[in-house]
Amino acid sequence: MRGELDIKKLARELERAILSRRNTLALPNADLEIGINHLAYMCRCVYNEQVSGQLAFLWLGYVQGVLRTAGGANVRELKSMLERSRAGHFDDDGQPPP
Repeated sequence: MRGELDIKKLARELERAILSRRNTLALPNADLEIGINHLAYMCRCVYNEQVSGQLAFLWLGYVQGVLRTAGGANVRELKSMLERSRAGHFDDDGQPPP
């Protein structure tokens, strides 16, 4: 893996994974700490810079753990998200570089 991790890109990747698996995750939709809506909210707070620094990394680590535990992304998919979130891998619109 190369480049510095872009925490905002990782947050967007995780939110996409959560919302795309909304119907298959073993999680409630309610705004509980482990609910789908709350996890998506946590991701939005990070990429909108309402949460930053070490707290952003802590929040996304929590989201990754709950997502994995709920039958969402496997370890290979989480690794791929990290790789795509490294600087230079995607532009600001989420498109790969030419």
